[in-house]
Amino acid sequence: MAALKFNDAVPTPSERSTTLLADRPRHVPGADLETVAWIAAVAIIYYAAGKLGLYFASFTSSSTSVWPPTGIAFAAMLLLGYQIWPGIFLGAFLVNLAISGAVFASLGIATGNTLEAFVAVYLTMRYANGRKLFEHSQDFFRFAALGMLAAAISATVGVASLAFGGLAHWNEFVRIWATWWLGDVGGFLLFAPLPILWIENPRLTGDHGRLLESSLVLAVITLFGVVVFAGTVPGIAKYPIGFFCFPMLVWCAFRFGQREVATAIFVLTVSAEWGMMRGHGPWARFASQISSFIMPQAFMITMAVMTMALAAVVWERKRAEEDANEARNQAVAANRAKDQFLAMLGHELRNPIAALSSAVRVLEHSDVLSQQYSTLLEIMVRQSGHLSRMVDDLLDVQRLTASRITLNRRPMNLAECARDCVTALRLREGYADHNIVLRIEDTWIDGDPDRIAQILTNLLSNACKYTRPQGKIVLSIRPEDDRAVICVEDDGDGIPADLLPRIFELFVQGDRLSDRHPGGLGLGLTLVRRLSELHGGTIDAHSDGPGRGSKFTLRIPRIEARVVAQSTTRATPGRSRRGRRILIVEDNTDAREALRQALEMSGHEIFEADSGASGVESALANHPDTALIDIGLPGFDGYEVARRIRSSSENRGIMLIALTGYGSPEDRRRAQQAGFDTHLVKPLNFDQLDDLLTTPGGPVLEKSAAS
Repeated sequence: MAALKFNDAVPTPSERSTTLLADRPRHVPGADLETVAWIAAVAIIYYAAGKLGLYFASFTSSSTSVWPPTGIAFAAMLLLGYQIWPGIFLGAFLVNLAISGAVFASLGIATGNTLEAFVAVYLTMRYANGRKLFEHSQDFFRFAALGMLAAAISATVGVASLAFGGLAHWNEFVRIWATWWLGDVGGFLLFAPLPILWIENPRLTGDHGRLLESSLVLAVITLFGVVVFAGTVPGIAKYPIGFFCFPMLVWCAFRFGQREVATAIFVLTVSAEWGMMRGHGPWARFASQISSFIMPQAFMITMAVMTMALAAVVWERKRAEEDANEARNQAVAANRAKDQFLAMLGHELRNPIAALSSAVRVLEHSDVLSQQYSTLLEIMVRQSGHLSRMVDDLLDVQRLTASRITLNRRPMNLAECARDCVTALRLREGYADHNIVLRIEDTWIDGDPDRIAQILTNLLSNACKYTRPQGKIVLSIRPEDDRAVICVEDDGDGIPADLLPRIFELFVQGDRLSDRHPGGLGLGLTLVRRLSELHGGTIDAHSDGPGRGSKFTLRIPRIEARVVAQSTTRATPGRSRRGRRILIVEDNTDAREALRQALEMSGHEIFEADSGASGVESALANHPDTALIDIGLPGFDGYEVARRIRSSSENRGIMLIALTGYGSPEDRRRAQQAGFDTHLVKPLNFDQLDDLLTTPGGPVLEKSAAS
């Protein structure tokens, strides 16, 4: 007969199933004692329910309009797997054998009931959303139709077995078949939902008011069932008051959901069946005893289909509203985070710009002392570097989000990288006063040294920003199994519990302290996580709360220690200090003028152009030995400038340097294809440019200065 199906009856469709053995693989059991126990339990329950159902038998002792075992078989097979079929077969065989005593007919009926469960479970899983069939009305309607189809299998095989066994007349085949079929359909729709929904979602609401309301409604429905169907009030049976149960079921559908509706239907069904057994209820007035059995069953099936579908529609809409509210809240939170980030960005950009503006204002006066001049230059260099780092962080986040960063991996020692990072960090303003303790062991990984240094620097600078100078920061590195473990721990401000799960998200940052070292956009930890993932690693954060410090632990795949051959010391190739003939192709007048003066101070002869066409023209006319070319130019871009200069036989030996704000791997690839020798990213690193201009042999385009 049919089987009871486990489905998510919870209002939230994402909730996991809590059914028994839900995670067990569905395989044919061997000598599995647990499986044997479940088979025996299903057989016993099936047998007991079958004895109760056959109390309403009509035409023959084996056909009834009330057959709860259908739901039991369906649920058991869906919950425990197809391997539970022997319990269904055994229970069906024994209950029919006890009633009729006919072995052949009992075997045929048991076969039909087992096959019915197989087909119902298979079709439900394939076409009715499996265990989630009660979540959507269309899935429930499919389940109802599939249950009717599967019930036809049991009815056909069962009635044929009775007829062939001489227990029923062939001229009664249709009437017996219809009664049998109706009983099995009732098993699917009246008895299956209750255990499915309660096992899938056994938790009661924590709202005491709602719990009280549901209890009162259930009590009223029970009382209604006893009064109307069980015949406790004499004379009421002549009135069609059974329809008054529909408003209560609708109330359950709107207020509570599918699980409570299934419970109410079950209570009313039991009351109706009890009334039938005693000859009471609204349908007891029918002259035919068979009609008195069939009509209440058909009535309850109709009520079940209508109210269960209604509950699915109502709660599907409620879930949609909850999802919309959640999406709205997320959008509001994201918008708030964006606003906070933009405010922070404005603050962080204004600080160095204000310092640069003030320094320039002082330099405009001719009476600046030499000591002041030196100090002002330090301020300008420091603040321009700060601006450059912020821009680099923004670009790195964008590249990581778009998966446009590639790693230049090689075997590297984390201990050496950590020492270099700490040394460099202590040279920065505001970081030298922090006590950074190193507890590091030689640990090797296959990584990108630049990106690993960026990870360590971001973690350490984050610790410094949220730890007062008198605090303590510990950087530890150690091997652990097949992983290299990097841990940065501090005794600073800590992380609030509500912020901890989101600490690595974009634009998320802890509250600033008035005495904390300023700077940063809250992007560092996002970069750390994504760069760690690129290296196949994981990172997690821990904090006991505000004021109790924080701990960041990074785990990256480890490799065995490598012996790196030390290059023999050799004399640095002689640098040519002779002035070069340099062409600057740049459409920004201020940038071009500043670069021209800087290069002329180094003794170079400079030619200028402000567009792609004038750049090519100047190169062909003046024959410079070096050209610094911006990519974004009016007319045609810097790539085309490089291609046209390279196509000239008179300028094939020229060194072409791309000077641009575009620094992605794709930009470097395009620069190389266009004929550039190297690729520098703005703001220009003059030390690197000086190396390129003074080193014999010229540069090789491998990576951007910003990578």
